[in-house]
Amino acid sequence: MSLHIDRRADGGLALYIDGDLQLDTSDEAVYHESLVLPALCLLRNRRRSHGKGVDGLRVLICGGGDGLALREALRFPGVAHVDLVDYDPEVVTLGREQLASRNASAFDDARVGVYISDAWEFVQNAERYDVIVCDLTVPRRPEDSRVFSREWYERLKSRLADDGLLAINGFSPQRTPEAFWCLHKTVRAAGLSVLPYRVCIPSFRAQGYGVWAFLLAGNQPLHPLRQADLRNLACPVPTAQADLNRLWRGASFSREERGTLQRVPIHTLDSPVLLPMLLNPGSSRYGANAVLPTPLSTADEMDGEPVYDIDSLLDAVPVLHPYHTRDMVEALAEQVAGSVRGIDIRRLVQALLRRAAELPRDLFAELTRLRDYLRDHAPDFREMRAWGFKLFAALVIVMTVANAIAPDNAFGKGSSGIGHASFSRGFSASPSGVRGGFAGGRGGGSFGSAHTSGSTGATVSGARVTGSGFRSGYGHGYASDIYGYSYRPRIFIYGGYSHTYYVGHGGPRGSGGHIHEQRDEHKTLFVADDDLMVLDNGDVVITISDTAYLLANGGKLELYSVNSLDPLLPVYAEPTLFNTIAQEITGQQVAVRSEVSTRRDWLSWVGWTSALFPAVREDWTEIRNLEDLDRKLGQAVVSARQPQALTPTIAPAGSVELFVGAYLLPAGAVALHGPNDDWLYTDGKQLWSGTGIEKKNARPCPPELAAVFKSSLTKLQKELGADILSLDNDLRQLQTDRASLNKDLQDYNTLSSSYGSSYEVDYGTDSMSASQAISKTEGDITQNQQDVDENALDRAKSVKDLAQINLLLPGFGK
Repeated sequence: MSLHIDRRADGGLALYIDGDLQLDTSDEAVYHESLVLPALCLLRNRRRSHGKGVDGLRVLICGGGDGLALREALRFPGVAHVDLVDYDPEVVTLGREQLASRNASAFDDARVGVYISDAWEFVQNAERYDVIVCDLTVPRRPEDSRVFSREWYERLKSRLADDGLLAINGFSPQRTPEAFWCLHKTVRAAGLSVLPYRVCIPSFRAQGYGVWAFLLAGNQPLHPLRQADLRNLACPVPTAQADLNRLWRGASFSREERGTLQRVPIHTLDSPVLLPMLLNPGSSRYGANAVLPTPLSTADEMDGEPVYDIDSLLDAVPVLHPYHTRDMVEALAEQVAGSVRGIDIRRLVQALLRRAAELPRDLFAELTRLRDYLRDHAPDFREMRAWGFKLFAALVIVMTVANAIAPDNAFGKGSSGIGHASFSRGFSASPSGVRGGFAGGRGGGSFGSAHTSGSTGATVSGARVTGSGFRSGYGHGYASDIYGYSYRPRIFIYGGYSHTYYVGHGGPRGSGGHIHEQRDEHKTLFVADDDLMVLDNGDVVITISDTAYLLANGGKLELYSVNSLDPLLPVYAEPTLFNTIAQEITGQQVAVRSEVSTRRDWLSWVGWTSALFPAVREDWTEIRNLEDLDRKLGQAVVSARQPQALTPTIAPAGSVELFVGAYLLPAGAVALHGPNDDWLYTDGKQLWSGTGIEKKNARPCPPELAAVFKSSLTKLQKELGADILSLDNDLRQLQTDRASLNKDLQDYNTLSSSYGSSYEVDYGTDSMSASQAISKTEGDITQNQQDVDENALDRAKSVKDLAQINLLLPGFGK
C-alpha cells in the first residue's frame, strides 16, 4: 500500500492511498458526518419511537484509521463504546499523531478500542454492535474486494443488533454506476434492507470522482429502510459541514439510474465481478470470466498495420492516480501515437546536437552519423518498429507520470464554451437597504457560485483553462476568457471632450466638462464576463447594450455611446460595482497564476519533448501569454480601484434597474445617479433635475443620450419578454403537474381503500405504503400551489414592467 500526504501552506492536507484521495481536511467533515451520523440518528429515532433506551450504544468502525469517523461516533450522545479495526498501522499512527487536532484526539478516549487487524478476521469473532461503519478504501486489487462481497455483509449482519444499522462508504453513482449498483445489490443479497444516498464532496469532485454515495443497511424485513427515514433525522449534535436536513434529497434516484440495478450481477467470493466495474466503468465485460482485462498482443497485423490494444497498454502502464481512468489513458495513447507518426526526426536530431556538450562523446558521434544519413534518406518507420514500440511506451509512461504530478494539464484543450451572466445590473441596494442579485433580480449572476479567497475577499473562480485561446488567439487580434476560449474583440474609441449634461443649482451647464489627454482606439484583451471586459491598456469596460457602455477608470465611471467618440456624461461611482470588478478580476488573476504554476510543473517533466511535439511547444506559448494576462489584469485592478469613500446607491422605490446607476421609474421616466450624488431624469424628450416628478432646469434631451437609454430599454424589453414566455411555460408545466398529482392521489386512495393503507405502492423512484404516498402527494400538491402563486406574482411584475417600457420607449426616438 502506498500512502502519500499532500500538505498545504494553510496547514491543511490531503491523504492519498494507492493514488486515491481518502480525505481532504478542507471538507472531510462533509464525508464523515454524512457517513456516520445518519445511522446513529436513525437508530436513536427508532428506539425512542418504540420506548427503548438510547444509551449504551456499541459501534464498530471497519477501516477509518484516520480517526475522523471515530470522532463523529464519539460525539454522538449515548455511545458507550467504539471498536476500530484497521489493518494499516501507518494510517492509525497518522490518525493518532498528525490528525489528532482534526479528530479531536479520538484515540485517547477511554471508550475506544483499537485493533490493528484484518477486518474480515476480526468480525468473525466479534460481539454484536448497534451500528457498524464500513469506512473502507475503494478496492484496486482483487484481494481488496473481499470486504465488499455478499459474504462480508452476511458476516456483518450476524454481528449486528436486531434493529442495528450498517453505514457503508460506497462509490460514485455518477462515474462508476455499475459498481455502485452492484454494491447495492450485493448488500441486499445478504438479506439487508438498503437505502442509498449521494452527497457532493468538493475535493472528491475536484479529483474527478464525481458525486459520492453511501449506503444505510438494516435487517429486513424487520426494519425496512425508506427515503422518508432521512427526512427527520433530528441530529442531536451540530454538524460542521454536512446538511443532514437535506440528505433525503440525495436518496432520490431516477428509474433510469435504478435500472442499472437489474443489469449488474452480485459480487461474491466465487464470482468477483466488482473490480472490473470500478476499473472500466461503462464496460459490459463484468461477468465472472472477465474479472480483469486480458492482455492482447500488439504484434498482430491488420492490413499491414500493427494493432494497438488499449487493454495491453493499461496492463503495462502503472495507473495509480485517480485521473488515470481507462478513457484518459486511451486518449493519451491516441495523442502520443499521433504525435509519433508526426515526428520530424530531422528536427529532433538537430535539437539534440545543439545540446552536444551535454551528451556522451560516443552518443554525439552516433547522432552525427544519423544526421548525415538523414540528409539523403527518408526514415522508414517500418524498419524501426521495435524502436518505435519502445519509444511509444516510454512516452506514454513519462506523460502518465507527469500528469500524476500536474494533473490539471491532462490532454490539451476542449472546445465547448462556458456561459456567463449579466454584470451591468444589480449593484444598487433596495430602498430597505437589502442588496439585490448581480443580475438585477432576474436570475443568478455568474459570481454567485464563486468562492472567497482568504482575507482578501477576492472572487476566486474554479475555472480551468481548457480552450486553446492562449495558444493561438491571444495577442493575435482575439480576446480570451478565463477558460481560454477566443472571441473576436470589440474596438472601443474614447477620449476627447466630456459632455456633462447635468443640471445643477446654477442652472444648465450645457456641454461643459473635462478634456481627456487623447483619443485612442483600444481592443478587448480579456472577457471577464459577458459584459465585463478588460482592454489592452488595462481599462475596464462594462457593456450596456450593443451601442452603449460604461468605462471604469481611476475610480471614475463614464457613460459612452459607440456612435460618439466623447463620453456622454459621468455616472455615480457605485462602490459595490468597483469592489465587485476588483474582486472578480483579482479572482481570475489568481486562477491565471494557478494555471501558470501547474503548467510549469507539467513542463518540468515533459518540456524536453518540445522538439518532438508541437503541443508541448504550444504549452510554452500558453505560459507566456498567461503571464502577460496576469500583468494586464493587475493593471485592470488598479484602473478599476474606487478611491472615494462613497455610499452604495439606494434604488428609487418601485424602480426597475436598467444598468448600474440608471433606473426606470413608475412615473414613466429614467433616473440616472450623478457623480456628485445628484440625480438626472429624462423621458427621452426632456432632461431635468429635481425629484423626477418636479422638473427643474428642464432642457431638451441630447439625441445621443436618448439613444443610449433607448438601447438599454430595448434590451430590457427583450429580456422581460423572454421572462414572461419562460414563466408561461413554467405555469403550464405546473398545471400539468397538478393534474398528474391529482390523478396519483386518486389512484393511491383507491389502492388504500381496496387493499389497506399499508399496501406497498410505487412513489416516483421509491416504494412505500399507500398511506405514506397519499400524505406525500398531498404535500406535493400544496407545494405545487405555492410554486404557481410565486410564478404568477413574478409574471405580473414582469408584465407591469414591460408595459412601462413599452409606454416610455417611443419618447426616445426611432
